[in-house]
Amino acid sequence: MDNNNNVTIVVAIIAATGVIISVFVNLYINHINRSKSQNEWKREKLLTLVSEFIDAFNEEKKEQHAHDAYHPDYIREMVLSGFSGEESEKLIYRICMLIESNDADTIIELYNKMKKKVATDIESDWYSSARGNLEETLFKPDDKEIIQLIKHISRILKCMK
Repeated sequence: MDNNNNVTIVVAIIAATGVIISVFVNLYINHINRSKSQNEWKREKLLTLVSEFIDAFNEEKKEQHAHDAYHPDYIREMVLSGFSGEESEKLIYRICMLIESNDADTIIELYNKMKKKVATDIESDWYSSARGNLEETLFKPDDKEIIQLIKHISRILKCMK
């Protein structure tokens, strides 16, 4: 009888160990799936926000050309202050909430470069039109700052698994 009790106890311990191992494996699998799901949502949200940001920034950039009627000493200040509190600024901060702080610092730095580039372009357009060189104001190549922002976001998205 004593031998049967020992066998029963050993079988019970083996079964309990199997259940405990199974629970830990399932918890680990659930954690991985939850992380993947959160990252998929985050990637999708980032893509949407970046697209909305680029549209908003380009629209605001067009609106900033209204400041080219001001005195050239004030154009840069007017343009830079014109972006404050606007949709693109709100979107850039929402993007930053979804990414690591180092990446957020880089994104904000790129955004500030983008705003300064718009201010410089509008100021340059004012001087070109004042000199009578309207052709210089017609064609502007793609903004390398926007391309840098997209490349940086792309690197962030690749790191999300």
